[in-house]
Amino acid sequence: MRKLCGIMILVAMVLVLTGVWAQADPVENIIQYSKKTTLAYPNTYTMIFSLWLDESSTLPADEVWSETKSIQLKSATLKTYLGDTEPLDAVDFSQQLWVQVVKVNKSGTFKLLGAREKLAAATYALWSPSSEGPQGPVGPEGPIGPTGPQGLQGEIGPTGPQGEQGLQGNTGDVGPIGPTGATGPIGMTFKDAWDNTATYAATDVVAYAGQTWFAVASSINVEPGTDTNFWVPLAAIGATGATGPQGEIGPTGPQGAPGVSGYTRVTATSSSDTTSPKTQTVTCPAGTNAWGGGGSTSSPADTAVSQNYPTGNPPTGWSVTGIKTSGNPTFSVTAYAICAIVE
Repeated sequence: MRKLCGIMILVAMVLVLTGVWAQADPVENIIQYSKKTTLAYPNTYTMIFSLWLDESSTLPADEVWSETKSIQLKSATLKTYLGDTEPLDAVDFSQQLWVQVVKVNKSGTFKLLGAREKLAAATYALWSPSSEGPQGPVGPEGPIGPTGPQGLQGEIGPTGPQGEQGLQGNTGDVGPIGPTGATGPIGMTFKDAWDNTATYAATDVVAYAGQTWFAVASSINVEPGTDTNFWVPLAAIGATGATGPQGEIGPTGPQGAPGVSGYTRVTATSSSDTTSPKTQTVTCPAGTNAWGGGGSTSSPADTAVSQNYPTGNPPTGWSVTGIKTSGNPTFSVTAYAICAIVE
């Protein structure tokens, strides 16, 4: 009797253990995986995880498994479980495998995140959906692995929009002064008839004694033709022509107008200073009238005659006014009158 009871108890224990095993949750094959990235976070990315038989092969036959899923990146380290979307049941973990991670860009292109990583010796973990206790703390981050080989170049992305125009740059430095140019040819300044009271500069040209003279140096009251250190002929008078034949005696002309006598030329020069305007008047001798006149300034380069007219009624003199045209030169004004007695 006692033996029979022992056998019954043993059978009951076997049945109980069998029932407990039958009620256990199924076991899933997954791999806990983490990888250091340079992606911005926090952010959500679409990624493709795959297992390969070779570290760098691109042959489709060497890819043994892959899954695509959304990853919420909360730090620089990517953390996920391989096999939680696409089962790993068909993968042969008895051979060496490498893990590859690819980010799917919004434009539809792909970016390889680093080189493939060699799968560690513990190829997968046994994971049950049933809760067997709280998850343990995250272990310390491992050292950064060696840099992998250069990945394939991705496709060129679309051209971005035109950026806004930048600010106006600062004005550049002033460039260096260029070299001095070659000296130009000497010009000429025409001064009408020579005047013994005028001041002439080099390159001035005057008419005198039927010829044109060129000044080679500055001078005052140096008569052209008397000193080649000051004046040289520019256009000489022509040779006297042959005497022509005697003409016929013409008819007697009409009675002429009253003539003039006592012809004389008088001049007067003002003081030389910076006053402007400056007026100088010359008066004919008593009993004579002014039949003509004129004037000049001693510094024609930066002064000029502004007024030139006879004085009196009938004219008995001449008035000339000079002014500055540039700078502040010292100058004088000379006036002359051609006087005569009317018969």
